[in-house]
Order: sequence, then C-alpha cells, then structure tokens
Amino acid sequence: MRPKLSDKQKLAIYNQHCFGEKIEDLAESYECSNATIYRCIREMRERHESGKDDEMAARSKVVAGDKANGRLLSTTDPHRFEGTCVVGGKKQSKAFVTVNAKKATEMWEKWCQDLRDEQEFMDRVERKEPEPVESEPVLVEPAPVPEINVRPWKEVAEERQQRIEELEAKVAELESKANGSDHVVIDTESEKPKLASWFNSNGSFRVFWMNKPVYVLWAKSDAPKIYGVYRTMEAALKEVDRLNEVAAFLGSEGAFEVEEVAWKA
Repeated sequence: MRPKLSDKQKLAIYNQHCFGEKIEDLAESYECSNATIYRCIREMRERHESGKDDEMAARSKVVAGDKANGRLLSTTDPHRFEGTCVVGGKKQSKAFVTVNAKKATEMWEKWCQDLRDEQEFMDRVERKEPEPVESEPVLVEPAPVPEINVRPWKEVAEERQQRIEELEAKVAELESKANGSDHVVIDTESEKPKLASWFNSNGSFRVFWMNKPVYVLWAKSDAPKIYGVYRTMEAALKEVDRLNEVAAFLGSEGAFEVEEVAWKA
C-alpha cells in the first residue's frame, strides 16, 4: 500500500500545480496515481477558499480593501493571494498567483472593477423604462406575407434517401480499406496511436485507447450525468476548472468532478 500523503506534501503539490506543474509529473514524483494528485489539489483548493486552513488563516494578512467591499489577503504561500469582491450584495472569491503583493493588488483591483462594470451593465439592461402617461394609438400595417416555394415531400424524401445511400457507400469503402490493412492495428493499438478514430459500420466514431485510463468529467446531482470523456487528466482538469467557474457564478460551486476510470472497448 502506498503511504498516505501528509498535509505538508499536499500543500507542496498544490503550490507546484499552481505554478504549472503537470499532473502526470506530480504523480510520478510522489509515486501515486493521477487521480490521487487531482483529489489532493481539489482538497487544498477547497480548504483555501473556505478559510478552514488554520495555518493559512493564522498567517494571512489584509493586503488591500475592506470587509464591506472586498479584500485581498496574503497566504502561507508568498506567491498566492486570496481575493474577495462584494457586488450586488454577493461576495465573489478568486485566487491570484503572482510574483508579489503589488502585482496581486493590481490583478485584484482589475478583477473587482470588471465585476462591478458587469453588474452595472446588467442593472441597466434589467431596468424597465417608465410607461408613458398618455399614448395615442399607432396604426400598424401588417407586413406582406412572402411567397414560399414549397417542394413536394416525396421529392425531398427521395433526395434524402439518395444522400444516405451515398454516405453508407462511402463508409463501407473506408471500412473496407481499414480492415484490409495490417497497419491499421499498428497505428491504433500501439503505445502512442497514430490514428485517433475511424468510422464504424453504423457511421459513428470509435476511439482506440486500449489498456489505458480515461478521465470522465461528470456533474454531481441526484442523477449524476457524464459531461465528457478525456484521454488526459490535464485536458479534463482544464475543462472541469472552466465549468466549475461558470457553476460557481451560477451558485453551484463544485458542481463538476473528474474521475479516472479504466477504458473498456
């Protein structure tokens, strides 16, 4: 059994990830799976954002701002800063990773200004114009009805069937060429496949990624739903971070997760 990661190791992994270290490299360095590294990063991020990290809370200092409008706080990591911004009565949170407090303050102020500009724009859009006290009836002439050339349904159906037959013939030709060449197996089932996919007989794509893990991005809910499947953890993490930012904006923080699963043909 692999040793459990200590809190010190988890913090080091999180900081390395913030500075661009790849998931695969971290997993190799700490002799654990990619999924373990991802869970570690997610755990540390939640601890930072929720303020439950006692060590961080004890050593954090206010760099700029105030509690009423939003603040920028330092953390135990000299290059990481936690910012909040109160807009429309709601507090938004964001982490800033940069060289020093001055640069972090610039980034935080710009972020806050962007949020306030967006809120101001939305307020203008949602604001209703006052109804006129008196208004005279306006005569509106109906627009002329355009003439539409409607084709007979039988003609349309025949053209559609012809197109389907042409596509089926093309698929059969491609499949015949693929099944008749030994290099197809070599190019798709090698350690680094050259071909990512080809057509099946039903016209759909089949992905060849034999004996390797895939990463499933799914939405947490009463009935979990799969959003997508990725061949690399890096691609899955990039997408889950993007989706969780949108989910957080909509009030459903952490709605998406990534899991490493075994690919089955």
